[in-house]
Amino acid sequence: MPRVTRMFVFSLKYTLVCLLVVAFLLFCNRLFKHNKKRGALVSLIALGVVSAISCNFSSDGEVYYVLYNEVLSYFSSLKAVITFRYQNAFQALCYLVQKYIGGAYTIFFVTTAMFVLMLWMIFRKHSANPRYSVIIWLLAGFFAVSCNILKQYMAMLIMSFAYFALQKKRYLLFCGLTFLASLFHVSALIIGIIFVVVRNARFSARKLAYSVGAACMLAVFIVPCIELIVKIPVFAKYAIYLAIFQKVQLRLMLGPFINLAFYLLVIALFHGSRDKMPEYMNKYLTLIMIGICFSIIGMRFVYVARLSYYFYQFVPLLLADGIEGKILTGNRKICLGIALVVFCFLFTIFSGELSYFNYSTIYNDYPVPLRIFMSR
Repeated sequence: MPRVTRMFVFSLKYTLVCLLVVAFLLFCNRLFKHNKKRGALVSLIALGVVSAISCNFSSDGEVYYVLYNEVLSYFSSLKAVITFRYQNAFQALCYLVQKYIGGAYTIFFVTTAMFVLMLWMIFRKHSANPRYSVIIWLLAGFFAVSCNILKQYMAMLIMSFAYFALQKKRYLLFCGLTFLASLFHVSALIIGIIFVVVRNARFSARKLAYSVGAACMLAVFIVPCIELIVKIPVFAKYAIYLAIFQKVQLRLMLGPFINLAFYLLVIALFHGSRDKMPEYMNKYLTLIMIGICFSIIGMRFVYVARLSYYFYQFVPLLLADGIEGKILTGNRKICLGIALVVFCFLFTIFSGELSYFNYSTIYNDYPVPLRIFMSR
């Protein structure tokens, strides 16, 4: 099957499967009207199992498989892992799992369990309707993200807890969580600083216009900026992206544009209703505005676009509360539903998170690099 056809067919199948999960959660919403949580955890666990047993599915899955299975060959002790370099928490987790549990794929079950637990804690505490949050999380591409960039997604979830700690003025906890997240992905340090800067900022159309303009200007000079940043020792490992970003496929550069269009629509859906929104939802809009800036920069330097996920991950909370709070009703809710389905399909094709455009399991396949998989 030609690759373009494979991309289209797989993305269509993936979207249809997502819609089956959505249908189940909407059915639960009708069946259990007084319990907004029923069905949400079951869906997250089911999706977690699908992720844990997947093979040649996510773009970086084979890389993590090799890293996990070779960790004992490179390190003789946990101390050696921890002191090897900054941002080595995932390798430390791999070492512990491999040494004390074993198994060729166990790390994927462990990380999935951690993701499901943290997501459930976030949705249960901070969403007016966890079922809606799971639906939006799935259709907005975060399931695909969680399957692929394991280290960054771990950092993202930890930074979610850090954000809520900051909003409660629990500064010591915020710093501790930011540091922990940075051990999984050093980009969390940058996100932590941004969280502090915008913690009390209220969204407005004028701020959005200024931010977009600033992002467009920064996009022009992003390469020299990255060159300066990677000279800082803790960010030095990312210098490799400067050498290869010119070779990035046009398909992946369209990914940030699709994100930009979708999240601008999300902001537009709330336009005119900001006076009805509580302050915390207005702050979610501010975070989405920051994410939009990273998407704009990402169209010039595609690897920067992934930083937008730190901010976009609050969308399942914002939209669920918007629907439950009757802010998004009628045509707005219909528009959102159509946009989510279309976005799910396009994100699967253009995001680069599921580049195999295939779903196999550890029971009928084995992990291979993408170039070998494509030559089968």
